[in-house]
Amino acid sequence: MEKKATYEAYTKELKNRFKYIVISFFCAFIICYSKATQLTYLFVTSCYTKNSLDLKISFIFTDVREAFSATLLICFFFSLLSFSLFVWYSLVCFFLPGWFVYERSGKLLGIAVPFFLCIVYILWVHIFILPKVCDFFFAFQVQNVDCFSLIVEPRIYSYVSWGVWFLVLASLFFAFVCSLLLLIVRGKLPPSRWNNNRKSRVFGTVLLAALASPPELFTQSLISLALFFLLELIVFFAFLFYSFAHKKSTKIFLL
Repeated sequence: MEKKATYEAYTKELKNRFKYIVISFFCAFIICYSKATQLTYLFVTSCYTKNSLDLKISFIFTDVREAFSATLLICFFFSLLSFSLFVWYSLVCFFLPGWFVYERSGKLLGIAVPFFLCIVYILWVHIFILPKVCDFFFAFQVQNVDCFSLIVEPRIYSYVSWGVWFLVLASLFFAFVCSLLLLIVRGKLPPSRWNNNRKSRVFGTVLLAALASPPELFTQSLISLALFFLLELIVFFAFLFYSFAHKKSTKIFLL
């Protein structure tokens, strides 16, 4: 009877928290939609690079619904970004009573640090990396060369969807690297298993580069090589840290 009452209490709390999460998302979306112009400006600031020929880039839309769809997509992205804070808070409040007192600080730190690092990482990608990518593409503009000009006039929905997709892939890559480092540090992924799956890593980086870059072979090859070497470098230092920590713990155990 007691177990049934505990189960009903847990399910009731889950339902209430899910209801609060849904309500908070709609509230965040309404607030973001009320500030849609300012959020759109924040999102498209990555277009203002040194290779943009004009100080003010004009976006166009060829469909009557395109600007509205781009606005909804920007509001949805910023709503998810702010809404994730409340989701993290709700999950911590739900699991916190089931943790022992001595392990609460460690688990809270292990959950909070990767989450806030992911938020900072997304902002860093949007502020520093995305303008560099746009700067690379804008470098192919041509102006007043032998009565010929090639000026960019991006479609608003095309740029917004590409930017959101780029940030989502960057956040997924960050989550994958954090999970990989956690598995290596805890000894769940030995070096032998990692070395045997190099072909799958090459395929994964090529697939990620194909999703994040335009359909052009040279650009995709550069991005896939950069991702592959970055991943190998991260894992190399993770294995060094794991081996150092393992040797240190072994010496302490022997002493």
